[in-house]
Amino acid sequence: MEVTAKVPTRVDLAGGTLDLYPLYEVMEESPVTINFGISLYARATVSDKTTATAFHSVDQSVEEGFNWSNCSPLDSRLPLLKGIFLRLWKKSWPSIHLTTQCQSPAGAGLGGSSALGIAVASALNRMAVEKNLMSAMSEQEIVDLVQSVETKIIHCPAGVQDYWGAIRGRLNALSYQNGRVHINTLDGGFINSLDNRLVLCYSGVSRSSGINNWQIFKSVFDREERAIAQLNELTRLSLLAYEAIEKESLDELLEHSKSEWDIRKKLWPAVETEETKRIDAIIGKNTKGFSRVCGAGGGGVVAIFVPTEMREQSIKDLSDEGFQVLDGTIAREGITFYDC
Repeated sequence: MEVTAKVPTRVDLAGGTLDLYPLYEVMEESPVTINFGISLYARATVSDKTTATAFHSVDQSVEEGFNWSNCSPLDSRLPLLKGIFLRLWKKSWPSIHLTTQCQSPAGAGLGGSSALGIAVASALNRMAVEKNLMSAMSEQEIVDLVQSVETKIIHCPAGVQDYWGAIRGRLNALSYQNGRVHINTLDGGFINSLDNRLVLCYSGVSRSSGINNWQIFKSVFDREERAIAQLNELTRLSLLAYEAIEKESLDELLEHSKSEWDIRKKLWPAVETEETKRIDAIIGKNTKGFSRVCGAGGGGVVAIFVPTEMREQSIKDLSDEGFQVLDGTIAREGITFYDC
């Protein structure tokens, strides 16, 4: 038997970093984190057609056996896979072969590792359910498990938005009330209009969000007034962006997303690189659109929003300058399972 879970990665529009607990609890207002799933997928396949448990990452070209006598994920070349397996699987259960693949470039800022974690946990849980070994886990239980494992591996606080983009796809607004995360997932014609303006471009430089987020996190609890003021401004703009979604005003949403990005660059100047600045200059030269680096930045993928009639020209301009334009659209669904 084989079970495959396919989940989207995500692009953030507003309120990123503020999804770190308890950061959102100390803002003047409760923020909203807005993102959408993207059709650059992470996949995990679990097969019981084996006599020995092993993990295989196709995109990393790493295959690794597993021995129950070594139960530390930090001793693995595939710590995320091993860490989630150890949380979900029991020694008395059948051996499995776990294969993963992620379409997102490494260090893209699209939440690829978190999406991969959601895919792995979902596939393992589905296999265990099919074998009557355990009950189906809820969305929140899957998120809690993967977030716990990732935090242990990266030794930094992990925000929640990446997990929900993977689970739900589509357009998501995460709000925070009484220490809990509430997710409003939206679909329909508004998403189509947003999709028609979207171009994804890989800068060619990977980035690491953990260091960036940790330094911002630390600055808030060290009571650095400048950082707190800027994060409160990000909060205000995230709320305006959500209001624009509720009104189905795409122009207003993108205006607030651009303003949010301008504040984010002041908060953490290293969010940009020479490559991402070049991408922004190419877009600004011929269109009225704007670009923002995905995730915590410092490289990775740039999300570009241009008038629909300028989209094809923008793709050509970027390609002519040697940048890789990714074939990604807004994912219309979240976790998808394939059983055989």
